[in-house]
Amino acid sequence: MIIWTVQVSQLGAAAQKYQSATQNASSNLSVPELQSNCNMFVASARQLAKALEVPLVNDLGYTKRYVRCLQVGHFFYSHQFGIMTS
Repeated sequence: MIIWTVQVSQLGAAAQKYQSATQNASSNLSVPELQSNCNMFVASARQLAKALEVPLVNDLGYTKRYVRCLQVGHFFYSHQFGIMTS
């Protein structure tokens, strides 16, 4: 919960900074500064979206990452057993 609050705050700060820079025609911000503000906003938005993502689960409620780890573990275990018996 705290991480999301920080990310929301970062996103809000980046949006305000970018908005104020683009609305002030008299502002003498350079293109690199505007690009930096835009990049900060996009990075913050991506971090927040990733944090809020719900993990994909199968019919049994296991995440796809967990199932894949089990599959890889089973593969290596079965090959190790085959090598030991040869």
